[in-house]
Amino acid sequence: MRKALLIAVSLIVFLGLGTGFEVTVNQVEGTATTDQPGEFQIQVENTGSSEESYRLNILDYHRSQWYNYDTRLTVEPGKTDFFTVQINPGSEAVQDRYSADFSVRESSTDTLFRDSFNFRVTRDRELNLETFTLSHDVAEPGDSVEASATVRNVAPSTLEDPEIIFSGLETTFTSDLGPITGGGTRSVTESFEVDGFESPGEKEIVLEVGDRSYTETFEVMETGNVSENVETENRVFVVNNIYSFENTGNTPANHSFEVDIPSYLEPVTYAPEAEVTDGSSGQKTLTWRNNLEPGESVTVESRTDYWIPITGLAVLLGSFLLLRKITSSVSVVKTVEERETEIIVTLEVENSSSKTYDDVLLEDYVPNIASVNSGFDMASPEVVDEEHGTKLKWWITDLGPGDQRIFKYTLRPKVEVEEGITLDPAELKDGDEILSWTDQVDTGFRPE
Repeated sequence: MRKALLIAVSLIVFLGLGTGFEVTVNQVEGTATTDQPGEFQIQVENTGSSEESYRLNILDYHRSQWYNYDTRLTVEPGKTDFFTVQINPGSEAVQDRYSADFSVRESSTDTLFRDSFNFRVTRDRELNLETFTLSHDVAEPGDSVEASATVRNVAPSTLEDPEIIFSGLETTFTSDLGPITGGGTRSVTESFEVDGFESPGEKEIVLEVGDRSYTETFEVMETGNVSENVETENRVFVVNNIYSFENTGNTPANHSFEVDIPSYLEPVTYAPEAEVTDGSSGQKTLTWRNNLEPGESVTVESRTDYWIPITGLAVLLGSFLLLRKITSSVSVVKTVEERETEIIVTLEVENSSSKTYDDVLLEDYVPNIASVNSGFDMASPEVVDEEHGTKLKWWITDLGPGDQRIFKYTLRPKVEVEEGITLDPAELKDGDEILSWTDQVDTGFRPE
């Protein structure tokens, strides 16, 4: 028994004499940032007589993802080698001084060496953006888009009054975060309203955190809609229709609106801004065409002068014939003469009745695609500029039996219309009574 114990003790002494190692920590860069890693060398000297393998383990569970190193090292006897440890703090790292424990284990003897090293993390900012998101990738005009952000205080002490700024869609929000302790986070959400007429396409929401800015985008969808409203005023001899159109979408709209009327009502229907075409079943079609920008609206009207049918078709027909009889006694004719760059318009008024009219007014209308020459060869009219064109008024006053009047003016086209245009009727009135009106006249339309 004593002999066996002596042999065992001798074996232990022999193994101890043949093995051993020493560990030294060398600081290469003791300060780490999120952009520039810190670095340490853990040096191992094999003081034994045979090649040994060593294993490194860093014991820092909360920050294990910061460390980058090789875990195994083989060293020849009497030689020295080292583990290189790089420290890469994450974006959430708080500026502070840190320490980490480590161990080096010799594989053959399972001998363990423990120590620690210290390093410092510095930050170039106090607030770090953790998340920045938008509630919508795609939105329609009228929607709300929420911008949410979470920031972390990466300074070593409490920030008393930090703020961040959201901006976009011509709106800015300054968000006061309140006190945030070192390493603490704070979340905030702001709501951006997408205007009903916001143009389609990609939009940006910008977040400013300190001296840094971050951008998220979303898409505003294209919408197109034109609202239509009709108001009718009924008087004994006149029906006035007022049509209102508004582009409630966020893109320009080419809008067309049509109204069908019986052909026999065309002579007593006045719609100077409408295009008149033949419809189906013996009807005429009045068409208004407008190019509307987002949010733009336009109002047009038509007026029909006739007896409202009370007792049926017979009364309507009799009233229409009576109106034709009244208006046939005084006539007005509109003709055009096309020249190279201008159009000469002639209006001829004739009273073939036996009645004298003492409050006579002749009106004509020129759309805004043409300009009226300010020089008039004959009587000069009153010129009234309106939203969609120019109205010309000649105050004839007295028009006796057999009297004739001739008026001329010159048009200069502003744009070229290949198929030409149709000029609206001129209207002859005695006070509030319509005496006559001309037919529409077609003409070529080419500017200089």
